[in-house]
Amino acid sequence: HLEVVLRMLKRAAARLPIGITPQLTSGATRRAVPSVLNAPSRSLHTVVSWRQSLPTLARAGGCFATGRLTGSGLVGEEAVRRAAGVRARVMCSAAAAPEAGGAQRKAVVVPKPLPPHPVSRVQEEKMRRERVATTYFEYPLVSLSGEPKGSIELASAVFEMPLRKDLLQRVVLWQQARKRHDAIPVKHRGEVSGGGRKPYQQKGTGRARHGSIRSPIWKGGGKAHGRRAKSWEFDIPKKVRRLALRTAISARMQEGRLAVVDDLEIEGHKTSLLQGVLDKHGWDSALIISEEIPANLKLACSNIATVDVLPALGSNVYSILRRRQLVISKSGVEYLHKFLL
Repeated sequence: HLEVVLRMLKRAAARLPIGITPQLTSGATRRAVPSVLNAPSRSLHTVVSWRQSLPTLARAGGCFATGRLTGSGLVGEEAVRRAAGVRARVMCSAAAAPEAGGAQRKAVVVPKPLPPHPVSRVQEEKMRRERVATTYFEYPLVSLSGEPKGSIELASAVFEMPLRKDLLQRVVLWQQARKRHDAIPVKHRGEVSGGGRKPYQQKGTGRARHGSIRSPIWKGGGKAHGRRAKSWEFDIPKKVRRLALRTAISARMQEGRLAVVDDLEIEGHKTSLLQGVLDKHGWDSALIISEEIPANLKLACSNIATVDVLPALGSNVYSILRRRQLVISKSGVEYLHKFLL
């Protein structure tokens, strides 16, 4: 970082009518760096060109490059920042030096660090979303009855991604592995309640020796070599899951099996009403996604085996690929833009 600081100071010295005498504020660094850097007669150009000392300064750490800024004009924080050409934090103190014959200020120029507060991560996330969703395109918007309702803007980063079959296979396998269950596990002798004490003494009874009434050879005891619980779950990065979801939505877009509707409200909860709408559009196998599922639509879909309804929060790759048609409401598109960008 010190090389960057010195480069900024050199740029400031070249643009402003001031003289800079570099100094070092860390005692350990002054001992580690040769005296050529601490000499007051050395100019900034000499220090910057003497690159043999930069690795030593980097190893020393914990120090800042300071300089006395002198000149005819007022040298403030904004002036040094503009002269350096970068965003920097300049701390100045109004300390005058009588030997220079003019106003002198002591300044420390260091790169502005990112704040460790979580707000900085929110800003980074907003910037990332602005970079990803750079282009939008118009797509027709229809109603459930089939009437045109204008158009809606869709993000290319969500609905026009190239097909990646490897990602789709990877995420589908991940979803199926999380749903996979083993046979019902049974209890072995250490899991059955009771049997903590020896049922009778070791010798003198004429019976076989036993240490617990929960032994597998006892009635009510544990199961020897019984089935054990097993999990096939594995994890994949969140970025891969989001990319696979965008790829699955884009695949339905490329196939021409994506429909965006303005509203999902129906008159009643009868299955026949929804079945008539599906037959009119030719949606024999469909997945309907919306930010909030209307109650009538949820009840009407419960008796149709080939139609699934999901909130936008539960959108996943397996459910999209399972049905041939993808129907998304206007509110669902807005939620996917907010979640996937």
